[in-house]
Amino acid sequence: MAVGTTVRIEEPLAMTRTERLRRVLLLCCHFARNHAYLTAGRRGRQLRLRTRFWRSTTNNSYDLCVLEWCKLFADPRDHHYWGNVVADPAAFESELRGRIVIAAPVFQQYVVAMRRYRDKFVAHLDSDRVAQLPSLDIARAAVTVYYGHVLLREAKPVTAKTFPRDLERYHSDCYYEALDVYEQLRSSGV
Repeated sequence: MAVGTTVRIEEPLAMTRTERLRRVLLLCCHFARNHAYLTAGRRGRQLRLRTRFWRSTTNNSYDLCVLEWCKLFADPRDHHYWGNVVADPAAFESELRGRIVIAAPVFQQYVVAMRRYRDKFVAHLDSDRVAQLPSLDIARAAVTVYYGHVLLREAKPVTAKTFPRDLERYHSDCYYEALDVYEQLRSSGV
């Protein structure tokens, strides 16, 4: 670029409500798929296939779950954060905590743990020497509630019909898809 050249940076167009809801549903599906692949990649705490490639792939699925979840639940400034998306945030928060049976302070501690892992080990590699990996059980439950709420109560039928009706079923389908791949590889001697 020549000295004195003006660079024009265009502002992104504002998203319509329909686009925002669609993106929330996409993020929830990304979380569910990556969680399914992560779960399928392990047998308990052990990797199904113990190679660098599969270790990295499985770890990447975990990191993607954390990233997607944080977009949905950890940052009130994010466009996809539940408090900026649902029509009645107070009612949704009550529904969320009731359905996953978690007290507000415990959920807030979980948010802090997820953000810390994201900030200290995924987005940056800060000075923390040991990563504390939060369990994804609460994250999965929260995503399932958010997805169902948006799909059934917020999104228009024309938008909703392009997404899986049941996120848990979608998760299960992705899990078994991944298991099939692992079994094919294992039987081929990998």
